[in-house]
Amino acid sequence: MSGNVLNGSPGSLVEDGFSLSLNSTDGRGPSYAVSSIEPPTGSNITFYENTVYTGTGPNTYIGRVYVLVADLPGGWKMGAARSRYVYYSVPSREYSSIRINFLPPPPRMISIANMTSTPGLNTTLDFDISTTNSTLNRWSVDLQQNNTTIKSFSPTVDTRGPGISSGSNPLHVSLQWDGRDASNNTVAGNYTWVASANTTTFANGGAVNDGIDSVQARLDGTAGILIASVKQISSSSIELLDVKNEKIKLPQYDYDQRKKDPIALPIRDAFPVLNVTLSASLPPDGEPQAYFFWGETASSEIIFGPAQHTPINGLNRVTFPVKVTQIAKHSVIHWYYAPKSGGTIGSMGTTDSPIYVTLDTPREPQQRPRVDVVDFAVRQADQDKDELPVLQDLTEGIYYQNGFKYRDDTEARHTFDTPFGQEFRVSTIIPGNPKFEPEGSCQDFSNLFQVCGAALGVKGIAIRTIIGSRRVGLHILPVLPIGRADWLEQDPNDEDDYLSFHQAGWYFGNTSPEAGIGTFYDPTYKMNRPQPELPVNFDSERYKRLLFDPNRAGLYSPQLPDIPVKVY
Repeated sequence: MSGNVLNGSPGSLVEDGFSLSLNSTDGRGPSYAVSSIEPPTGSNITFYENTVYTGTGPNTYIGRVYVLVADLPGGWKMGAARSRYVYYSVPSREYSSIRINFLPPPPRMISIANMTSTPGLNTTLDFDISTTNSTLNRWSVDLQQNNTTIKSFSPTVDTRGPGISSGSNPLHVSLQWDGRDASNNTVAGNYTWVASANTTTFANGGAVNDGIDSVQARLDGTAGILIASVKQISSSSIELLDVKNEKIKLPQYDYDQRKKDPIALPIRDAFPVLNVTLSASLPPDGEPQAYFFWGETASSEIIFGPAQHTPINGLNRVTFPVKVTQIAKHSVIHWYYAPKSGGTIGSMGTTDSPIYVTLDTPREPQQRPRVDVVDFAVRQADQDKDELPVLQDLTEGIYYQNGFKYRDDTEARHTFDTPFGQEFRVSTIIPGNPKFEPEGSCQDFSNLFQVCGAALGVKGIAIRTIIGSRRVGLHILPVLPIGRADWLEQDPNDEDDYLSFHQAGWYFGNTSPEAGIGTFYDPTYKMNRPQPELPVNFDSERYKRLLFDPNRAGLYSPQLPDIPVKVY
């Protein structure tokens, strides 16, 4: 049988003397003509014939009915019937008629049904794939958590997809899963099965792709293993003040109430600990098992744990020894657990309350430092482990990195002298605060240096003031002030061009502050104009030689180390 298709239905057919042709297509639809009534033959054609004789003599009636059923390309079917009636009367009469019907192919369809999975560590996923007027091409299965694929299954027994298949239509698929993701870690919590399948249908007798239909089905499940999460975290190693100068109350992190106050831990505290409350649930048929837990940073640095093995079910409090070695801000901590028996690692989620690591417990003038002060100080001294690198990085960070600027009138902006000593308003000099003011004087920047160092736990840090006399003041050599492009020079011909005093940071370590033994750290001025230097760990003689102008009348009188009486 040969022919062509017009608008999705056959236009003409020719087979063994039988010819069907399309005459016309108009508003009434297509009309056809059959050129022969002889029985055609062919592999796709079924022909039926029936002859009926009635009556005798001139009333004899002969009726012949021909019925043709044909399978056409593209899945179409055709049914044609032709009848011929002859009456042998006087005069004789003959009638004939033809009727042709076309049946379009059923729609190509594919479906996935009866999707089920069993709970437990060794899970079986079952589903059925059914096709209509199509051929199954391939199926696939992915495992997802939070809309992210954590494992894709490879074909096993049946090369068209993963799992073991049986039957034909529907095709039954059974897939085994060991409870692990693509990285071989045990999956905890909720997950989703995603099964996909598609069909490829070919034209009869050819290899031309006639279209692809696809389907996807999803099934939610829960891993039948321990599900754990962090509920509360607290530490008493450092008591922080919030930005309102109010003491942060424990617990510092509470997941249920969404209270996420920061935590501070010192490197050198004799017994730094972190108390964590864990919430865990086991499968209904599970027994409490021994697990150990730990917390690590985004860089996979383990800083809390591992803790001792703890039989867990419900709420448990675990005390972690702190393993911190350098100053840092950890914005996110990832928490994990593993069974004592040696099973795979599970996740307990993350905590996004910042954890600050400082050198030691805070010193005066802020034994309970503000969070913004700790945050600023930690960022300047990130990754430092000892006092001297901390002091150097604080000095350089204040001078170079934060947009501070020396005031033209050299007057303090954030420091206030009182009969009892200096008061320092740190809240207005910390970048990022609503009332941040970048301009300041030597008092402001040296006080910031001292307060940040003390907040990080540096011992023996203070400020030291160098004063001149009332008549001739303090005459200095050229200096390059913080945030300025030009060197500051005093006019030797102007008797009133001098400083009344200058203030810098002072580090005396474990010695007595009254002994005068220590070094200068000055975040306000660069000195030594031919080869500019920022004073970092300058001894007294070198600092005086680079700051004080000995060729002019004046006074250079260092005072005893001091600290502000109030910081707010």
